[in-house]
Amino acid sequence: MPGLRVNRILVTACVALALTLAWVIWSARIPGTLFEVAAAGKEDPRVVFVAALTHPDGRSGSEVVVESTGRLRSWRLTPGHWRLEFRGYRMPFLVRRDEPDITWNLPLEVPAGFVPVPPGPFLVGPRGRVEETNELFFAARHEVTRGEFAKFLEDVARGDPDTWRSEEERAAYPDENPGYGRVQDLALHQQAEGVRLPVGGVSWYAAVAYCRWRTEIQPEPRRFRFRLPTRLEWEKMARGTDGRVWPWGNDARRLRVHTTNSPAPVDVESSADLASPYGLFHMQSNLAEWTADAHDAAAIRRVVMGRSWSRHANALRVFGAESEPASLRTPDLGFRLVADLLP
Repeated sequence: MPGLRVNRILVTACVALALTLAWVIWSARIPGTLFEVAAAGKEDPRVVFVAALTHPDGRSGSEVVVESTGRLRSWRLTPGHWRLEFRGYRMPFLVRRDEPDITWNLPLEVPAGFVPVPPGPFLVGPRGRVEETNELFFAARHEVTRGEFAKFLEDVARGDPDTWRSEEERAAYPDENPGYGRVQDLALHQQAEGVRLPVGGVSWYAAVAYCRWRTEIQPEPRRFRFRLPTRLEWEKMARGTDGRVWPWGNDARRLRVHTTNSPAPVDVESSADLASPYGLFHMQSNLAEWTADAHDAAAIRRVVMGRSWSRHANALRVFGAESEPASLRTPDLGFRLVADLLP
């Protein structure tokens, strides 16, 4: 009968509404931090527990999926170190006790060869104090290669050598341009076929000039600004959020790295099992890397992170920092790019 059918529809609708309201009320009472991700695409993000706050041993955590509709995916997470996996990217994050809700808007576009590093807190230094990055940035999977730097040197040779000089370089060398090196000095012919070696022997000024060049050669409209990472950004890239001693974790037995017994850099994408939590290659053991930070008020010296093949394995802890003159060129010192979205 029509009346009976309408009543059944109303009853069904009321039951569904009551269940929905009960679910909303229940999920709101779940302890933990609401983690929301806005992401386009057919692939569903996955949240993986990494370590408890006080026991970074990989024990199981807990999560409750609250909602997954359209572009918005949500989880209710307990305190600890977590990892979001999406589109082949791995993005660690830290949920502290009494952490307010976390919302990430994942970018639709990522520079080729880079990975997203979302904002948020992480553990730094040997004692694990909490610091925070405030903006999304992108980190290069590998160090700048000799071949990539050679293209820059070729452009410099064809044009005005002053084009790519930074304000810091002009202040340090107001009356001269010391140059950035020569293509023939990169010894590209000595690389084995298919091997890409990192570029060393690059001053801080040359690294910054390369960043300026890389930004300008993008096709219009330009999407990204390339630069050197800060010291804090570099440490987050190298160890994620959980305060690990080495990029791959805390297992000293995995120190299969290049030390003084093998004094030479290797392919920039080798030893994938020793990559950082973000999937970055050779955050330790290939070349030391320039950062953007000045070490002194006069900015004569710049902070260097990472350790090269010329160091003993025991010196490869990721939280150590050194400083070098910005003009220094040495074979075991190179650089890696990060990028920001242009407004």
